[in-house]
Amino acid sequence: MAIDKSERGLSFMKRILSLALAVLMLLGIAACGGEKEPEGFQIPKVEAFSVGFGKTEITPEYGTPMGGFGNSATKLSNSVLDPLYTVVMAMSDGTDTYLLVALDVPGAYTDFVDPTVELISTETGLPKENILMCSVHNHSAPDMGSIYKENEQAAKVHEQFRQGTLEAAKTALLDLSPATMLGGKTKTEQLAFVRHFLLNDNTYAGDNFGNWSSGIKDYALPVDDEVVAVKFQREGKKDLVLVNFNIHPCFTAGNEKYEISADCVGATRDYLASKGMDCIYFTGAAGNQNGETKILEDVTNFTHVQWGEKLGEYVLNLEYTDITGQDIKMTSEVYTGQVWKETDLDRVAKAKEVYQLFQQTDRDTATPLAKQYGLASVYEAREIINHAESLPDTWDIPMTTLSVGGWGIVVAPYEMFGTQGTYIKDNSAFPVTTILGYAAPHVGYIPDVRAYEYGCYESQTAKFVSGTAEILADKYLDLLQSIK
Repeated sequence: MAIDKSERGLSFMKRILSLALAVLMLLGIAACGGEKEPEGFQIPKVEAFSVGFGKTEITPEYGTPMGGFGNSATKLSNSVLDPLYTVVMAMSDGTDTYLLVALDVPGAYTDFVDPTVELISTETGLPKENILMCSVHNHSAPDMGSIYKENEQAAKVHEQFRQGTLEAAKTALLDLSPATMLGGKTKTEQLAFVRHFLLNDNTYAGDNFGNWSSGIKDYALPVDDEVVAVKFQREGKKDLVLVNFNIHPCFTAGNEKYEISADCVGATRDYLASKGMDCIYFTGAAGNQNGETKILEDVTNFTHVQWGEKLGEYVLNLEYTDITGQDIKMTSEVYTGQVWKETDLDRVAKAKEVYQLFQQTDRDTATPLAKQYGLASVYEAREIINHAESLPDTWDIPMTTLSVGGWGIVVAPYEMFGTQGTYIKDNSAFPVTTILGYAAPHVGYIPDVRAYEYGCYESQTAKFVSGTAEILADKYLDLLQSIK
């Protein structure tokens, strides 16, 4: 039977209209009743508290400016003792997802952190405030400061570290799995030391100040030698443990050592990995504490590997209790700290002379001139200049706390002293509290009020007036209580 062309055209148009209607209906359903799927990377959806783990090597090439001891532009890496990593733990309660990032570098500064957080947020869809970045503060690695704007090779390292952090973040997010959470803590022996001392003549001394002739009576301040660990057990996967301890990782570093190393932090992770556990390590309240000392008698001084094994054994043998929870809570505020000002022009002139010599030579050459002028160090000279000429009257300190179940988390963007770490943990609303120190944006030392009284490198190079540390500690306790 012959078909009229007009009928055939009408039939074709009906099919087109039907198809278009079907597409519009599907789009309407997606808009009204469902969630539009994001393009590209997708975070797995979870229904119960879940964690994930990611780890990416970021070891740079030789010749990269090193951080940890100032004047890093002249200190170029010449070998690799052991590799550097960016380690990430993801956690989600099904509604909100967070990333805790531990980077094997001395400091997490805004020059590196801001564009890295922006990249991760763009690639994953996570809010920027849910991406919390910390350095482990090892002193045998590139520093993520402004030097990287001036050095072409170092700028490449910046980008390498940024891409490595993104890769670890995505790995951790894709690894999200339901977890049971256990917490444990205990005192350690001979793993943490306060690096300031009260002497027999009731004066004080440290690694770069004081007269030691009368001998040591005691630590200048109490030591925080407690290790805190949170272990996550996931069906069909390795246990993941978050380790929190309070020392400067300085075993492999020094003014004449330019080996790249994750130091005792990497050694701890490696040891626990050899026992079948994934590990993310955060340096806690370590502002005035080291992991080794050549000064005290009857103290065993370990290599960084031996120290890592020792701490790892403590983690393995902890008595863990169930602190599992479901909802993750976070709260933040900004404290505006008062910056001290230098007004003695003669002192400023002497500080400039000392620091100019330091920049032209090295610390050992400039230190005698600093001592001659009554300055404790070249770093005190630097801060005198800064506080006379460039620093503002106030400086904002962002404060963040999180909680889930019986676990409280303090995210501290500075070098906290052990005394404040102990105070926060002892008075926390949570049975297990970890302090993630050296977080971004890193603002330097904020010492105990007593350190300002006896004078030391940390108080001489701090931005803030005496008493700031104690104010912050109480504010952190209030923030923790608010998310109990």
